[in-house]
Amino acid sequence: MKVRRGSVPVLYFCVLTFQLYAKFLQHVLGHFLEAACVGPTEDQLKEAGTPFECHKSFYRANGKALAMNETEGMVKLCCEPDEGRILSAHVFGAHAADIVQEVTAYITLGATLRQLRDTVHIHPTLSEVLIEVN
Repeated sequence: MKVRRGSVPVLYFCVLTFQLYAKFLQHVLGHFLEAACVGPTEDQLKEAGTPFECHKSFYRANGKALAMNETEGMVKLCCEPDEGRILSAHVFGAHAADIVQEVTAYITLGATLRQLRDTVHIHPTLSEVLIEVN
């Protein structure tokens, strides 16, 4: 499945889906987790027969999240298995939209997970959670 520029309906669907999921989490956990995504979901990649790998990282291991007392959250990146080209990002937690915005730029450029990890991130920031995905 190719991620194309200007695929607003897909992005809107993802944001709407995550907003509903976030409201569910708020009801269950008693507080709100911001959620944002760009690109296809795991299910959409599977349905399209696109080979991919998921890489995850958690806010609880991020210094800025600890300082903000916002340790509930995670990042999931779906990438091509060979080249590592980033296909999508799904983020739950504080400032999720800000983190997804960075990944959106990488996807637009056709960047790989390696290129994302090689990018210098200011310390301490929540966006460092991106370079910690494994």
